[in-house]
Amino acid sequence: MAASSLVILLLTAFMLVIWTIYWKTPFFVKKFNVSLLVMFSAALGYLFLSLTTLTSTSNTVSLVLGCFALIAGIAHLVLGLMKLSQVDSKYRWIHYHNRATVSYSREQQNTFSLKTSDGQTIKGIEISGQDNSRASKAVIVCHGASRSKNTAPVAQTSLILAEQYDVFAFDFRGHMESSGVCYANGDEIDLDLEAVVNYVRNRGYAKIAVFGWSIGGAAALRTAAKGAKIDAIIAGAPAINLGDVSEVTSLNRFRLLGFPVLLMMSFLRNARIAVHSQTVDDITAFIPKLPRIPILLAYNDSDYVLKVNADVFEEFYEQLPEPKDRIRLAGRGHLFDWPQTFFLWKKVLDWLERNL
Repeated sequence: MAASSLVILLLTAFMLVIWTIYWKTPFFVKKFNVSLLVMFSAALGYLFLSLTTLTSTSNTVSLVLGCFALIAGIAHLVLGLMKLSQVDSKYRWIHYHNRATVSYSREQQNTFSLKTSDGQTIKGIEISGQDNSRASKAVIVCHGASRSKNTAPVAQTSLILAEQYDVFAFDFRGHMESSGVCYANGDEIDLDLEAVVNYVRNRGYAKIAVFGWSIGGAAALRTAAKGAKIDAIIAGAPAINLGDVSEVTSLNRFRLLGFPVLLMMSFLRNARIAVHSQTVDDITAFIPKLPRIPILLAYNDSDYVLKVNADVFEEFYEQLPEPKDRIRLAGRGHLFDWPQTFFLWKKVLDWLERNL
């Protein structure tokens, strides 16, 4: 076997370790430049080795390895370019702002870490409110699929709410800094929110609201129906059926590709997501068990992520128990889409003033 073939095998073993780290841990989630360096280095290494191997030998094994290195090099190059295209400085369509990852920068912030009942580690951030007269009230903010507490609209919402309330934002399992893999069956992320609700409740807050976006909105409703002590819910574009979520749809569509699709998602979205063999019932099944607490349902005329129109949310709204309110945002979007975001924040603050 040629020396270049042996190096290909060694590089592949190394990259398997790297991809395992991407898949199983949040180690790379805040290391954008390191991720690019690893990916482009692997691409250049594979392409160089493929050229060396294919031009220097006619051995069958070496030729096979050379072709493999060529494919692997192109794949890693494409992934690196895709990752590079997501930097904040790139001119993009306005809804891509939803994907920007940002850091918090306030003196009042504190990080927290807690364990769920099934042993996962959930990472979060606490932001102290400015108005001490409302110190007995807290708001928990839940992100959507493939997003996190550090996604721009989630971070902005948390900071704005923190002008009046203490705010707790966190990463669901398999997202950003929290441990584990997020299996799209609903039950597990409900455990994450339940753990955060209990954590906040044990801090002594008399009133707790949950503001959930997409799968976070669905988790808020399900968790309340399962008995979590939540006093008010804002369900923003809730994923009524998890099968409608674009990430789940994509994973199902490319199921035959299996593991490579999961690795790509962990690399591109800082999220380790997989489809569970058993999916949870859609959230309409939990409506009869919802407590009589104030619920605000917010949605767009057309939701491009869930691929549904407003009539689906309005039918869902009619089934919700009183007291309830709704906000319908004009146009196509998935809740946080400029300039509707400013209107939404104003309505949410007004609603919390009356209901929490």
